Amino acid sequence: MLKKWLVFTNFVVIMVIGGYLAYLLSNLVPLPGSKFLVMGPFLTFVLMIPLERFPNFGTLSMINFIFGMILLILTPWMTLAIIISGFVSDLFMLIPVKHWFKRVFSLGIYNLMSFYTSLYVTHVITGNLLYNVVGPLMIVFIGVVCLVVGMCGAYFGRVVNQKYLSKIR
Repeated sequence: MLKKWLVFTNFVVIMVIGGYLAYLLSNLVPLPGSKFLVMGPFLTFVLMIPLERFPNFGTLSMINFIFGMILLILTPWMTLAIIISGFVSDLFMLIPVKHWFKRVFSLGIYNLMSFYTSLYVTHVITGNLLYNVVGPLMIVFIGVVCLVVGMCGAYFGRVVNQKYLSKIR
């Protein structure tokens, strides 16, 4: 159990530091949802490595709970979005399929849910009306792109874990 928590906290630290750098890069792209298009592949890449080691229900929820508690310093609304996204994507781990694609798809859903929960939080709770300008078709399109880039990041994380990190366990 201690090993599991050490792995989780190490990857949360990587998510915080690398996520901050990806966030800074995403500010250069003036599109709604650009943060999820830039940060999504990185976060799903990082999340895939502990998910490969502990491929069961609860892994994504625990990691995102820790991640959300650290980011609670910045904003409680995004913490709520992070925790909800982690839990919803963790629900896909309950699908009774023993295949690596389930984990990749689950992390694609994580990126998609991050986009939609953040959209809800920024639009409904904080009153940011930027998404009214974009329209629902563009929001669906950005959601599909978020799903795909999240799955690509997760797949790349799986490849890196198998090729370089599986010997380090």
